[in-house]
Amino acid sequence: MSDNFPLVYTYEDLETAVSALLEPGEKIAAAVYCTFKRRGGIFTGPGGFTGGYASVTTSGRLICIKYYVSATEVKIYKLKDITRVRVSSAGFGQKIIRLEFDGDKKHPVIMQIAGKVLGRGFPDQAANRDRMIGELRKCGEG
Repeated sequence: MSDNFPLVYTYEDLETAVSALLEPGEKIAAAVYCTFKRRGGIFTGPGGFTGGYASVTTSGRLICIKYYVSATEVKIYKLKDITRVRVSSAGFGQKIIRLEFDGDKKHPVIMQIAGKVLGRGFPDQAANRDRMIGELRKCGEG
């Protein structure tokens, strides 16, 4: 198991992980715990979901940190490269956000974000999720 693989996700861990990736002068605008999904909807097969963090920054970047049992994957995207944003509702107040970059429909970023992360110390999860959706929608609603 990777030393970076969190057994319990906390907001403090989120801030630490995202802050380590910020550029000088950049700040977190909205950060959430989320589940990243592979392309293919609900039936993605084994390993189709992974937990992690997503953050929109004041410098117009989306930072995605995915935690796997044996590795951590970091992807950083420029918000200006988003060409399509789709937000849909899922059960229990969750939102599914699908982002396409430069018209690439084959490799979207798909995040499922709950309004509450029970027992995990994410007091502003719903507000941060809604703030993140607002920032992403400015980039390419469709």
